[in-house]
This record gives sequence, C-alpha cells and structure tokens, in this order.
Amino acid sequence: MKITELKSVSRDKLDSLLMTIPFFKEVKNSTEPWQYDVLCKYSRIVSYEPGEMVLARGDVDTWMYYVLKGQLVVYAGDPGEKGKAVNYITPGEIFGDLAMLVDGKRMATVLADENSREILVFGTDFSVFGKLDDFSSISLKTKLSFFRKMVHSIRWKLEQYRMEHPTHELVPKIRQMKPYTGPKDGREELGALYQQS
Repeated sequence: MKITELKSVSRDKLDSLLMTIPFFKEVKNSTEPWQYDVLCKYSRIVSYEPGEMVLARGDVDTWMYYVLKGQLVVYAGDPGEKGKAVNYITPGEIFGDLAMLVDGKRMATVLADENSREILVFGTDFSVFGKLDDFSSISLKTKLSFFRKMVHSIRWKLEQYRMEHPTHELVPKIRQMKPYTGPKDGREELGALYQQS
C-alpha cells in the first residue's frame, strides 16, 4: 500500500481524478465549492498491489473509499478466509461507506484483485462529517448530496443481490423500503436518508 497525500498532487490532476466521482463533481460544481476543499483536506489517494488487503472484516476506522482504477474483490469472511467472492468493486463505486452507519466496523474483507495491474482508490476520512446534525465542517447541502448518493448506491446493490437471489428471505423487506417523498433540501430529508441507508 502506498499513500499519497493530496498536497503533493497538482490541483489539475486532483480535479481530473475527482471529476470521475459523482459526489465530488457535484460538490465542486455546487453553490458551496469551498466544501470540495474541506473534503480534500481529509482525503488521500492510495495505491495497492494485486492481492493486497484493502479492508479487513472486523477492523474499525472512519475511512470510505472510491475506486479510481482497477478492481477490488469483496469476501464475506474474516481475513484469511477468502472463500467465494461476494462482490466486485469497480471504478466509480464507493466502498467502506456502510461501516460509517455501524460505528466504523468493517463488515467484509476487501482485497485488491489479483487480475488488476494498477489499483488506485481515493479515500476520505468520514469523521469530518461529524454528527448528522453538525454542520460546522460539512454543510447540510453537502451531507444531503452524500446521503442521496449513498442511498442510491445501496438500492442499486440491493437490487443486484435481489436479482441474484430472488428467493432470499430479505427480498420482501427490500421491496418495503420506500423512497423519501417529503420536503426536499432540509434536515427532515437528511434524517430520512440517513434512516434509509
């Protein structure tokens, strides 16, 4: 694993990398572009060798990641218990975000795919988000953007799993999840998005 702090990356290169991530693109182009700089202060670029451990099930930390290059493999078991891969994470996808909802505890083991030549991820320390109703560092607008994208990502993943396992006992519960339909752009929506995720 090699960590690159963002202060050593040119702004043009950083912007080019981050414009491939919808959340960062939206924040940079928002009416609060200073939020982009705040997020970057709590971020880094990490490169991995094929087969290298990215996250270990059971570990606790506050980082979430986006794949920039290469592919990652997700295993349900503890480190060392590879078993069958349960998912693959490809460029543009977020991972590690669900741990933020369960006190930072990693629920799966993630390895850099042995078939990828170059594996590059962009990580952000979620601790900058603070408590849900704390807007001192991350604004309401930015939190809404993040949680909207997170809920969309979770729904997409659940739909994939539902198609792969249509008779699983959780399928009816997935169908019961209703999207938020109340007033937009406020604390009520943020709370509902957090609950959905």
